[in-house]
Amino acid sequence: MIDTFKNFLSEFSGTQRELLAALEASWLTRILAQGPSERAIVAALIRKKVKSKKLVAERDAFVEKVFD
Repeated sequence: MIDTFKNFLSEFSGTQRELLAALEASWLTRILAQGPSERAIVAALIRKKVKSKKLVAERDAFVEKVFD
């Protein structure tokens, strides 16, 4: 799953805001099905990809959902 997620992130061509929306819509369930170590890797990848200061709160809220 991690490799598939990395490929998705590298191939995604929209804005960072659109990326967060796509993650919420298409990836959250798949991410939540993973173990804690995989979710930690996904969270780090998301933090690395979404760097906009305007989106930090949204990004962190999504990452928090990953760990709930």
